[in-house]
Amino acid sequence: MVLWFTFSYAPIAHMVWFWMGPDAYTGKEVVDAMNAKAGLIWQWGALDFAGGTVVHINAAVAGLVGAYMIGKRIGYGKEAFTPHYADADDGRCLAAVGRLVRLQRRLGARSRQHAPRSPSSNTFSATAAAVLAWCIGEALFKGKASMLGAASGAVAGLVAITPACRQRRPRWARSSIGFVAGFACLWGVTGLKKHARRRRLARRVRRARRRRHRRRAADRRVQHTRRSAARAWSTDWVTAHGRQSAASVAPGLDPAQGRAA
Repeated sequence: MVLWFTFSYAPIAHMVWFWMGPDAYTGKEVVDAMNAKAGLIWQWGALDFAGGTVVHINAAVAGLVGAYMIGKRIGYGKEAFTPHYADADDGRCLAAVGRLVRLQRRLGARSRQHAPRSPSSNTFSATAAAVLAWCIGEALFKGKASMLGAASGAVAGLVAITPACRQRRPRWARSSIGFVAGFACLWGVTGLKKHARRRRLARRVRRARRRRHRRRAADRRVQHTRRSAARAWSTDWVTAHGRQSAASVAPGLDPAQGRAA
């Protein structure tokens, strides 16, 4: 946690949120100079009012990289590791209440912004679309939707719309953000692991093929070396014995005609 905060959160927070403040912009002639001193991502035009870039995307990428580096858990693929409250009615109710509390907190945080109507409508539209997308995906791939899936879709919609919650945009645009987020997050917790497993198996197969090709190439080089050595030895032997046979013929006679003579 300390390493992530020091080397990931702090740099991204500076690049996204740091600027010189409203008091520094005393005139039009100093706008370019003040913008040049701001954070890098802020200069690119990023407007992160609720931490969607600094917290959500940053933590998600860090968690994905950490999970990839650590590897699969013990018993993965052999035993299910579902939450302890997945099969209890009171557990599902508590999960739904927790999502509602989180939604209320998000609405309270965004109501303090300059445009109170737009953040609320964006939040509700994206969250509802993400819940619908997650439930549809579960119904298609697992046969039925679940309460935990709907709660997870709500969280996905809240996180996806956070960077754009203040922007005034048509309803279809904010709903599409939540819809895509619901399907993408559902694939992330179900299909991404299978995809990563297939990629690992494909890498192992490629490595085995490369090792087999290298062994075959080494064997071919050894065989070629042996054949070259045998050919050179046979040539030297024929040459040496040919000289000896020529020396055994009587002087002054042609070795090829010695027998006839």
